Amino acid sequence: MRRRVQRLTWFQKYKKYIYIGSGALALGVASFVITVLTYQEKPSNELVKKDPVIIDEYAYQKDESSIRLNPEAIHKSEEDEPKEEKKEEVKPEPVVTKKEEEVNTVEVSTIPIKKEITFDMPLDGEIILEYAKDKLVYSNTLEEWTTHDGIDIKGEEAEPIKASADGKIKDKKVDPRYGNTIMIEHDDGYKTIYANLSTLDLVQVGQEVKKGEIISGVGAGYGFEVEEGSHIHFEIQKDGEAIDFSTVKK
Repeated sequence: MRRRVQRLTWFQKYKKYIYIGSGALALGVASFVITVLTYQEKPSNELVKKDPVIIDEYAYQKDESSIRLNPEAIHKSEEDEPKEEKKEEVKPEPVVTKKEEEVNTVEVSTIPIKKEITFDMPLDGEIILEYAKDKLVYSNTLEEWTTHDGIDIKGEEAEPIKASADGKIKDKKVDPRYGNTIMIEHDDGYKTIYANLSTLDLVQVGQEVKKGEIISGVGAGYGFEVEEGSHIHFEIQKDGEAIDFSTVKK
């Protein structure tokens, strides 16, 4: 009698290994699913506290030693914030009170206006010897051609001599060349000199005199100009230098 040989299929041949592999795969899938479903990350107790601290619209959580930013806080960017428009600063106009106006008016009105000084002739008469600083004139007394720092004005003896401009008597003396002499000091560096006078008794040094005020009289003639007869010698100086009277006369 022949024995019948049974053929094994592929599954039957390797079913042991298939069962083992399937079991392992199922176990792995189950483990993965359980891990995903049950896993939950818990933050460190050292970094998180229950009470958040809100500072300038940003949420913080603090622990015992530090303050940390809460990742769930809503951050506000600078672009989202409204920009304030810069307004021009308007300066108020100064308010002038009535009292200040009065003070200002007084100050302006009391500022002295300086006038140009002009000079009058101290005696109405004929000029018998002219100013000659840069040229020569003939002196009858000296009988020679010489310079002349002033003008000689002819007049009657004792005829009044007047101040040529407002000023102060600076000096009076008997000059060996021109006899009785008076000097008046004026503003702006001017001085006037009156010589060959009849007297020095009408004024005192330091005395204030006004234009046209009588300061002496015409003398008979003296010293370097004795031959010219009764007249006065009149000079005008600017900052100590003799100048031509015709340039400043009224």
